[in-house]
Amino acid sequence: AVLTRLGYTRVLTSGNPGAAPTHAALIQQLVEHAADQLIIMPGGGVRSGNVSDLLKIPGIKEVHSSGILTGDLPDEGEIKALLKKLA
Repeated sequence: AVLTRLGYTRVLTSGNPGAAPTHAALIQQLVEHAADQLIIMPGGGVRSGNVSDLLKIPGIKEVHSSGILTGDLPDEGEIKALLKKLA
């Protein structure tokens, strides 16, 4: 309620330190607690190989991924694979 009063519309979270997919149960609780007042956007460790698991959580409509596999730049193949999973 505090975040919505301050004008926030979404929260980017991994749920806890580490990758979001490993905290799917907590992210689901956050979505339920937000009760359509906030968009809960899982981020952190979201890759083409695990994004489908996050999208199974009822209420998840958006995810965040850097698309970085190695180095400092997004991987073109990973971005394409993510987009395919999101289509």
